[in-house]
Amino acid sequence: MRRFRTAVAVAAVVVAGLSTGADARRRGRPLLLTIEGYVEHAPPGATTAETLNIRSGKQARPFAVRKITVSPPLVTQADVLRALRPYREALTLRGKDDVLRHFAGAAPGEGLTVSGMWRAGSFDLMVERIEPLEPEKK
Repeated sequence: MRRFRTAVAVAAVVVAGLSTGADARRRGRPLLLTIEGYVEHAPPGATTAETLNIRSGKQARPFAVRKITVSPPLVTQADVLRALRPYREALTLRGKDDVLRHFAGAAPGEGLTVSGMWRAGSFDLMVERIEPLEPEKK
């Protein structure tokens, strides 16, 4: 009986360790996500893939996505859009106020590149920088 209890205790510890590892893998490591696009709407002739609602502070604004880049490239633009698309507010920008003000103060149709760390399954983008969008190369 004592051996049985010991075996059950060891099995419980092993199972607990495996489930903790699986949970960590499911949450994933942070990825550098760069989203290029236009606040509220794209200008005429611009190519966009999708429109997402992005929250910054108390304000949520549509963002016409031109391109999403992920580093390391284990995840594609389609994977990111598939993960975010079903939600009313796809991302919440988090970071320093002096960086986030570029998004909040952007004029409709203004092109921006938003870069930050994102963890798959999360709705928070830890913003490192927001810059003007470079024009499309034709």
